[in-house]
Amino acid sequence: MTKSEIDKPLHRIRSIISLLWVFLILLSLFWNLSANEALSLKVARDRGEAIFQIIEIARLWNATHFAVYVPVTENSQPNPYLTIPNRDIETTSGQKLTLINPAYMTRQLSELTQSFRVTQFRLTSLNPIRPKNKPTDWEKEKLIQFKAGVSEVIERVSQQDNELYRYMAPLHIEPPCLKCHTKQQLKTGDVYGGISIDMPANSFTEVENQHKKQLYGFHAALLLIGLILIQMIEKYFRNKGDAKLASIDSLTGILNRRGFDHALNREWHRAHRSGTELSVLMMDVDYFKSYNDYYGHQQGDRCLEAIASVVEKSLKRPGDIFARYGGEEFVAVVTANPEGARHIAEKIRQDVEQLNIPHKRSIISDYVTISIGMASVIPNKGNSPQKLIALADKALYEAKEGGRNRLCITTVNDD
Repeated sequence: MTKSEIDKPLHRIRSIISLLWVFLILLSLFWNLSANEALSLKVARDRGEAIFQIIEIARLWNATHFAVYVPVTENSQPNPYLTIPNRDIETTSGQKLTLINPAYMTRQLSELTQSFRVTQFRLTSLNPIRPKNKPTDWEKEKLIQFKAGVSEVIERVSQQDNELYRYMAPLHIEPPCLKCHTKQQLKTGDVYGGISIDMPANSFTEVENQHKKQLYGFHAALLLIGLILIQMIEKYFRNKGDAKLASIDSLTGILNRRGFDHALNREWHRAHRSGTELSVLMMDVDYFKSYNDYYGHQQGDRCLEAIASVVEKSLKRPGDIFARYGGEEFVAVVTANPEGARHIAEKIRQDVEQLNIPHKRSIISDYVTISIGMASVIPNKGNSPQKLIALADKALYEAKEGGRNRLCITTVNDD
C-alpha cells in the first residue's frame, strides 16, 4: 500500500462527509428559519385572539344590557340601522341620548384604532345590515370558511407595500344578540359575521429578524467548526495511515522490520500472560543474489512478491505474524506448539519450491527454494524476543550450512 492509496480514500471520505455536513447544516438552518417564522405567526395569532376576545367581551356586555345610551354628539349620531322603539330619548334636563348597540360600538372602536394607525379591526358579515360592513374578498372567503366550521384564521399578507398579520374569527349569536337580529331569523350559535384584525408585521418581525441573525451566526459557526473537525479527523487518520505505512514493506505489502518488532513485542507479552508457546521462523531465499544478477532486479522483486504471497497463505491464526526482515530474508511468528510450527514451516518450504520459479544459478535446484530456521519458547523472565530471534537465526545458519532448501530447529533449554 502506498501513501497515495491511503490519501485518496481519505480525501474522498472527507469530501463526502463535508458535503453531508453542509447539507445537514443547511437543512437545520432551513428548519429553524421555518420554525422562527412559525413562531412569529403563533405570536401574531395569540395577539389577534386576545384582541378579538376583548372585543367580544365588550360586545357581550353591551348586548347583555340591550345596548347602552350615550349622549348624541357629532361622532355618536343615532344609528339609522337600529329600528327599535326608544332608540332616542331625552332626559328631564334636555340631554338627548341614543342607543349604542354592539355593532355600533364595535364600529366606533374600530374608527378609534384607525386614528392611532396601529392594530386595526373591523366588523363584517356576508349579509350586513350596514352596507359599509360588506366584506372584502379576503374576508368573504374566511366568512364562508367559518360557516363550514373553521374556528379562526391567521395569515401574513402584503397590502400597499406593508406587511401585515391578518387575524379573523367568527361572531356567533348569543341569546342577548337575538333582540337585534330577529329579522335575520338567526338562532343561538349561528355564525352571523366576523371581526378581522390587521396587525403591522414589523412589531413581530423585529424579534424574528433578530432570531434570524442569531441562527445565521450559529449555523455559520457550527459549519466552520464541523469542517475544521472533519479536517482534523482526516489528518489523524492520515497520520495513522502514515504510521501504518511506515510499518509496511512497500514491495510485498507485509510488515517490515520495524512493524515486525512492534508486533512481536505485543504478541510476546500476550503469550507471557497466557503461558502459551511462540515459534519463530527465519526464512532466507537460497542464492538470491545470483538470481538477481542473472534475471535482473525487477524479476527479483516479482520473485519476492510471489514468495511473500504463498507464505502469507499458510499463516492464518490470529496471533501469527509475517514480515520481510530485510533483503531476501523473511520472518514469521507462529502461535502454535513446536510440532504444529514445524509442520507449518515444512509446508512453507514445499509451497515455495512448488511455485516453480526458474533459478538457473541455483546449485541445489532448478527452481527458487528457501531455507528455514526455527526456534520455540514459552515467554518468561528468563528469555526475551531478541533471544528467540537469535536462536531462530542460528537455526537458519545451520540450514544453509547443511545444504539449503531445508528446515533446521534449535532446541531451547529454559533455565
